[in-house]
Amino acid sequence: MTDRSGNFVTSNEKIGVVQYWNVASKEPRQTNKIGSKGTNSMILLDSEPNVGPRILTALKNGALSVYNLKRQTTEFSTEMGHFETVFGVEYCRSNKDLLASCSYDGTVRVWNANDMKLMVVNDTNFNSAQAKQAKKIIYSISWHPTETKIAMTTVNGNLMVFEAMKNKQLSHITPYPDNQSFCVDWNKLDPKYILKTSAAGLAIVVEIQDYPTCKSLAIAKEYQHPDKVYGCAWNPMQKNEFVTACEDTILRLFDFSIESNMPVKTFEGHTAKIYNVAYSPVLLNIVATGSDDKTIRVWRTDQSSTAISVCGGEGVKSSHK
Repeated sequence: MTDRSGNFVTSNEKIGVVQYWNVASKEPRQTNKIGSKGTNSMILLDSEPNVGPRILTALKNGALSVYNLKRQTTEFSTEMGHFETVFGVEYCRSNKDLLASCSYDGTVRVWNANDMKLMVVNDTNFNSAQAKQAKKIIYSISWHPTETKIAMTTVNGNLMVFEAMKNKQLSHITPYPDNQSFCVDWNKLDPKYILKTSAAGLAIVVEIQDYPTCKSLAIAKEYQHPDKVYGCAWNPMQKNEFVTACEDTILRLFDFSIESNMPVKTFEGHTAKIYNVAYSPVLLNIVATGSDDKTIRVWRTDQSSTAISVCGGEGVKSSHK
């Protein structure tokens, strides 16, 4: 501290307090609550005459706060937010005013899309299937087509279904523990089914056995791949079709309605792993893929097995390397 020799400030990573000390004493001169969560970091701001010392803190809940130690007041605070990497965002299909995001921090946050005010934090660090796991990374989310339930997949291979506006886990399934699940997609036309990927080299269709309650999940069918499966997507216009994005650079089309678990068609062209895939919501059978080869390719799944358009290339910086 610069206000007086021997003064210093400490913060706590578990609880949202700062303490004001002097080296001449074993007890803090002052203890102040600055938030509901602990701090990630703290810096001292330049003091102004008659204002007193102020600190800028980054809180565990993702908010930033400026606290005046002399006046013992919070002068500025931001909305709570994620405090680690955000891996996915998706608008609620039944209410476009709701936007969800998922993160390395183990939370799914629901925002008001009009003013970006935080509404609900679905926190898997507590009272969830992965609460006792060392890592709680959430890689992907997918809203129910007509309700505010949300599916999420994790670093531990979990598929969890939450009531997104209540921070309440309804059900979970972990077919292959410790194999990351990078993507999830709730079937828009037949919401009894959820599609998830696995680093074990699988695409897995999960059935909600007690639909619409969503408290009982079971594996309906598995689709083996030669390597890690990263992306997946149901066809929004044909309820039984879905595509997958794989480490082996191949895009695959499957038909859930047939007995075989082999792809009905494959598409080649990428030269590095395909990380994600998405159907056009308005154009029938149009699919886009994004890859570590720095290209986005557009395909027609009902026609040629080669891309109809290629965007990017060597001039585009890879976002996965």
